Amino acid sequence: CEQELYKVKQDDNICTAVAISFEFEYKAIRAMSVSFNNRHVAMCSNTGFLWMGSSDLRKKYCEFNTGRSEMPRQIDWCIDADDPMKAEAVLLTYPSVLMIVGINGDSNIYTYDHPAIFLIPEMDGVRVLTRESHEIVQKVPKCVFNIFGIGVTEASSFLFEAHKKFCERSHQADEYLSLIMDRIDVAVDECIKAANYEFDTETQKSLI
Repeated sequence: CEQELYKVKQDDNICTAVAISFEFEYKAIRAMSVSFNNRHVAMCSNTGFLWMGSSDLRKKYCEFNTGRSEMPRQIDWCIDADDPMKAEAVLLTYPSVLMIVGINGDSNIYTYDHPAIFLIPEMDGVRVLTRESHEIVQKVPKCVFNIFGIGVTEASSFLFEAHKKFCERSHQADEYLSLIMDRIDVAVDECIKAANYEFDTETQKSLI
């Protein structure tokens, strides 16, 4: 109802007016999306501001200016693959444009050759479909970051480096292994888990 929001509960005949803390002026809420786990909600105003918060509207994560006058064609949440109860970002589609906004206000814009972009939310990410492509947007799982992240010193990262040095017939393989012998079980477990998230077969083989 333009600026007003009403909450209706199942088996309840009463509508409850709900106030939201928009910092910027707006005349109406034009689009809304609830996360896959029903714990988060995103709303877009007629002025192009995106509000992200908890589904009970008591907690606001951030308010983001999309800088666009037209309404997004779709809004969907991207859920954390490691913690299904958490949400990490909201995806918005416009003609030939995909915008990703994190709950901390960071954003990225991706352009496509085809104007029609479709989002399919899932429990661990969002599928992005166009006429020519099928992509998956997902938060980098912790096990993958622990191996391939810049400057990480996790046991799984050293184990992966040891494997690469072993393939190069380098003595440094033993040096890497000596650093993690007390954590080798954790390193092996993370490498096997990370292989599940890799699409490149050679990388999968190396991790396993």
